[in-house]
Amino acid sequence: MFDIEDKSFRRNWIQFIASFVKFRHMDGVYLEVLDIVAKESKQYHEVTEFVKETASHFHQELPGSQISFHIPWSPHCKNEQCYDFLAISKACDILFVASYNIPNDLRDGCVARSSAPYHRVLSGMLDYIRLGIDSRKLVMGVAWYGYDYTCKHLLGVGECELEMISRGVPCSYTEARWIPYKEIMQLLPRSLTGRFWDDDRKAPYFDYLVGNTYHEVWYDDPESISMKVSIMMKLNLRGIGVRAANNIDYIADARARMQAAEMWNAVTRPWWNYEV
Repeated sequence: MFDIEDKSFRRNWIQFIASFVKFRHMDGVYLEVLDIVAKESKQYHEVTEFVKETASHFHQELPGSQISFHIPWSPHCKNEQCYDFLAISKACDILFVASYNIPNDLRDGCVARSSAPYHRVLSGMLDYIRLGIDSRKLVMGVAWYGYDYTCKHLLGVGECELEMISRGVPCSYTEARWIPYKEIMQLLPRSLTGRFWDDDRKAPYFDYLVGNTYHEVWYDDPESISMKVSIMMKLNLRGIGVRAANNIDYIADARARMQAAEMWNAVTRPWWNYEV
């Protein structure tokens, strides 16, 4: 376990990682804190110092190296991940924004929804910029996996009613099965509905049946990812990053390889192909 409050251990860890990165001819380090961090707690301040110390050591010992730090989709202490975002942004080179795994908005009831809806991804990015963070330090993260929800009742297409849960956020994606993009593409042709599109959330989904149980799958595909790339262009972000890039099939049949190419094309297409 990494005790981030142990300054001696922290200093030794930074020196070890810097030596490892230098030996392996890497260009930097990616930092992610998995513990719950409450606002203004001791750990809240220690995380900031840890990032500052890491960046200072790396920039001195490995000129040109980059320090990246993982942050949640919104700066409003969602998912109990609270940091001094502005101070951390000034210390490091890149902030990787996890613009996915966003808790469901329950205004429409307890139903399955996208875990990366367009309007919430956009609002989260804008909120970081409003804090005074340089947009050119922000990288938008997109996930190449979706969520398979088990429906308590299927009231209609896009109306998969879920069981209420007593812990955490009710109707959360955490109660769904995580499903890789390549598995989604294998399941889609056998679905009941085929691909549907939610124009409000800018995300695809479909329904399928196992025995007597209905399921609804929400995910990102080249169309929804392309729309998120347009956010990157409009807000002058540093770039876009992929979470779980191994979740597409690179070596199966020609159709699978084409699907893999389409996903990469969605994030690498030249800027002039987008309306900004």
